[in-house]
Amino acid sequence: MCGTNLSGSASLPTGVDVSANSGSSLPRYPVSQMSTNAQSGLASYWWRVLGFIIDYIILGALSAVGSRVAHLSFYPDLIVISVVTFFYGALTIAYWDGQTIGMKIVRIRCVNEADGNAVQLRQAYVRAAVYVVLEVIGSLVAIHTHTHPTTQQTRQEARDLVVVLALSLPHLLDLLWPIWDKENQTLHDKFAKTVVIRPTTTLL
Repeated sequence: MCGTNLSGSASLPTGVDVSANSGSSLPRYPVSQMSTNAQSGLASYWWRVLGFIIDYIILGALSAVGSRVAHLSFYPDLIVISVVTFFYGALTIAYWDGQTIGMKIVRIRCVNEADGNAVQLRQAYVRAAVYVVLEVIGSLVAIHTHTHPTTQQTRQEARDLVVVLALSLPHLLDLLWPIWDKENQTLHDKFAKTVVIRPTTTLL
């Protein structure tokens, strides 16, 4: 995330630790402070949505170009998209100061839930894997439609609607979970034990 080094006159909210990662321009927020302090810096749901949309556009554009150039069929295309999404989410979070491109643009950052420090590689892999699995489950709707484009299927819209909702529900819940979660976590955050912050303090 953007920012400059701390000067002697800069002040930070109580509980913020900048010593844990001197190479980062972002303060660390212990979860105990996140839960009790309104200025703790947890990213709001809509900042997360905006960052997600930016990443979705980037990944969608890359996947579309790759599929067109490689002339991939449906299943290889799905596999490539899933693999690219997994490594994009995991490696940027693990090695780019806890941020994807979209997260960096909207100034939010993924950190360790326990102490607010940098996300470990294992956590980043778990986080990305859970997200991709839930997304693929939702994509089974597209697989079903692709492999069974029959007239009979179009006559069974009610049943198909149930299938669509059932298969899409895990991914939808994952994306909506921060709305009612006290730590603004998605399900893949919970599995990886991470939180996303957006510090309100500008580092001078």
